[in-house]
Amino acid sequence: MFSEPADVDDVIAELKNLAVRGVLVRASKSDVDLARITADCSALRSKYIATGVMRRQKLAGMVERDMTYPEHWAVAAFDEVAVVIGGVTKGRDLRGKPVVMCPYLAVANVQRGYFKLEHLKSIEIAEDELPKYLVHEGDLLITEGGDWDKVGRTAIWQGGVEKCLHQNHVFKARVPSEKLLKAWVELVFNSGIGRDYFAGASKQTTNLASINMTQLRSFPLPIPPVDEQRRILDALATLTDLCEEWRRQLKHKGDLASLFAAASVASLTGISIELDEETAVKAPQTELIAHLRLAMPPDVKAQAPLATLLARHQGEMAARDLWQRFGGEIDAFYAQLKTEVAHGWIAEPDVAQVREKAATEAAKA
Repeated sequence: MFSEPADVDDVIAELKNLAVRGVLVRASKSDVDLARITADCSALRSKYIATGVMRRQKLAGMVERDMTYPEHWAVAAFDEVAVVIGGVTKGRDLRGKPVVMCPYLAVANVQRGYFKLEHLKSIEIAEDELPKYLVHEGDLLITEGGDWDKVGRTAIWQGGVEKCLHQNHVFKARVPSEKLLKAWVELVFNSGIGRDYFAGASKQTTNLASINMTQLRSFPLPIPPVDEQRRILDALATLTDLCEEWRRQLKHKGDLASLFAAASVASLTGISIELDEETAVKAPQTELIAHLRLAMPPDVKAQAPLATLLARHQGEMAARDLWQRFGGEIDAFYAQLKTEVAHGWIAEPDVAQVREKAATEAAKA
């Protein structure tokens, strides 16, 4: 499953898919209180309509779903359990209105499960529109589109920016019921199930894709009992922490291999390869031109692939050429070279000569 640290990302993604399908924990013995969840949402929506934060609109129906969930779960249109509000549009005519300048969240700021807040831009809006466009702690921010892989990216706002708004390409959703955890909704939207839905529902051009508010509100949201939601999220967090530990171990293993390769090069050629602070091997701005020579032809039964290669090429070859013909990793090559030198099949290498690479070659390294 793991050969390099990047592989861990694929495993974490699959764990999220398993979590959303309900196979990470035992089933709950309690029921989903869907009536309470929808009632809490209806109450919040009525409040917003009465105060002018949003207009009255017909509830969006749930689209047909392909995924099968545990029988004791409920599935509801996102519009039944969350209030979805569009963001502020740039370039509007605000002449004659009292205005205020506020930072806002754009698509680039909303990532999957977190925010990038280093380069927030600001926008001017009418003062009386602040209640509609302000983001509150606990709000779900969901991207409308952009590149095809950005559609439906979701993160929970944790606060930290005064009077922060959201742009019209970022939807805001509020889940008012304690029976439906915001972290569960975020997980579903960012899982493969959510990503597949948004990719399939989006309007796509050559490089861009987008969803509209109706498609978001129509999302068929799976809802386990609230105690099961918590246990799934806890189990996923535990497994994710374990995956991150595996990532650290893989990186450490790679660092050790780099150190071993550098030490082997220095021991056998006299060239010390510089290591950076994270112990990754840097490509030196020099080229190894030392030659390796056959000292004694090995017995046919001997495990001497390097000496055999030298014997086939008049008994002499540049170290780089021999390594390339060997076809293994650099640390494996030098380990084998050291073995064959010790057996006397290959002559002890002379101190290597080096020459500066041409500028173009150095740039490629």
